[in-house]
Amino acid sequence: MTMSGKRVVILLFLCIFASSLVCSQDAIKKAVDSINHHLILREFERAYSYANFILRFYRSSTIPVETLDAVERAVGGWADFLVEQQQWHRVVELDLALAEAPASVRAKVQNALSQARDAISKASENEQLEAEKQRLAQIESALQAEQAAEAAREAAFSESQQAAQTAVQDIAAQRAVATGPQVAQLERMLEESRRLEAEREAARETERLESLRRQEALEASRREAEASYRQELTKLFELMNSGNTEVMRDVASSNRTIVLGLIALAAVLLVMVIIFVLISVRNQRMQQEQFKSTLQTMQAMRTIQPEYGNLALPFAHQDIGNIGALPGSNQLLLDGRTTAGDTDSVAVKRLLEKCQSYGMEIDKVTGRRNASRLVADLVYKLSRQLGYSESDSILFFAVGLVYDIGFLNIDPTILRADQINEDQFAQIKTHANLGLNMVFFVDEQFRNLFKDGVSKHHENMDGSGYPYGLKGDSIPYIARALRVVESYVALISSREYRQIRDRDAALRELAEHSTNYDQKLVKALDAIV
Repeated sequence: MTMSGKRVVILLFLCIFASSLVCSQDAIKKAVDSINHHLILREFERAYSYANFILRFYRSSTIPVETLDAVERAVGGWADFLVEQQQWHRVVELDLALAEAPASVRAKVQNALSQARDAISKASENEQLEAEKQRLAQIESALQAEQAAEAAREAAFSESQQAAQTAVQDIAAQRAVATGPQVAQLERMLEESRRLEAEREAARETERLESLRRQEALEASRREAEASYRQELTKLFELMNSGNTEVMRDVASSNRTIVLGLIALAAVLLVMVIIFVLISVRNQRMQQEQFKSTLQTMQAMRTIQPEYGNLALPFAHQDIGNIGALPGSNQLLLDGRTTAGDTDSVAVKRLLEKCQSYGMEIDKVTGRRNASRLVADLVYKLSRQLGYSESDSILFFAVGLVYDIGFLNIDPTILRADQINEDQFAQIKTHANLGLNMVFFVDEQFRNLFKDGVSKHHENMDGSGYPYGLKGDSIPYIARALRVVESYVALISSREYRQIRDRDAALRELAEHSTNYDQKLVKALDAIV
């Protein structure tokens, strides 16, 4: 890469870096303004979203003081708003999201985080207490039911005891008046009553012991529930702490992924910029080569003094007006047609006269001396050397007279200047397209041939020419012939290239630039000059 290319690359990198800095600073300033605006309107969540953008932008970098102050106010406002709304879980999420934020920013959330943890703990305790109350209420209901059953049993026992006492009294009364057998019967009844009473007492004792066992089981269940609640609460706080650690790890992993993605994106952008720079440098180099070649060709051809004795055409000694019918040809013309039958000698005579007239006008405005005639002579001889017919070669000769006709619509001072700038060069390049509309004087049957020569004689074999960027065989023969002949004439006439004023050096120069010139035509030219 040349020094100018390197300068272009460095300048592009500096421009991209400067523009990215300016854009990023504009984005940060807009974010700070948005934070202040939303804080005034008490739109805390939107203000926090802009603060979050600033934190992601700076990451581990130092945040400017004014920007950091806006971020702290936005985070503090959002945390206080969540506390007012008692959205405790969102407060915890906010603290986790700020895991890598500066300490002053995280400090704005600590008070709200403490309240959130207390509220979450109290809520959990209240839920556990409510469940415990429900269990105790169930135990209390069971105890009351047991007490009611016990009272019922006591009442039944009292009744049975009263009935037994009544029976004893009745037996005693009867004993007093009863005979011996009756006393014995009463004694048996009394013994039975005592036995039943003992069985009832044993049943009551068993029931009491069973009630005590149930009460002890309920108390143990209550203690177990309380221990389970405390254990669950401890696990909850441990889970919260482990969640903080895990989230911080996820955030760090996410940041690494984002950084890798940004690096990959930057690499792709860098490759695209390099490709763009290389294309720009290549286009610039091509423009410079075209600029230099065109300027040298124009300047060189002003010094032309052709020796017509060496380049006389077979019909040079004939009066154009006396040219007879030209023989037919089966050679393909540039537009794909063949000359069918005899060429109209009258039409050719008129065409040559007009082309000679325009050729002199072109030489006049460009300051060249007989350049059009010299190029036309060589195009004629080159065509004959390649096997084109006499009639076709004469038509090619006519095109060679007026191939630069577009110059008639360009400021002559530019065409005659020793030095031109790029804007003036751009005007000169338009002559290829301008000439398309200036061959109106050519008969319809020959016009496409003239348009090809006028508009395409600056095309190169590798597609680097202008105005169409044509390549290889897609460039018509007449245009390739004019490209070779014009460059040859410029080389042997140039004051800038005195070391190649001779024909051999000029031909070597054309052969070395195979990307520009058709080498088949260069070899044919070598055979005729």
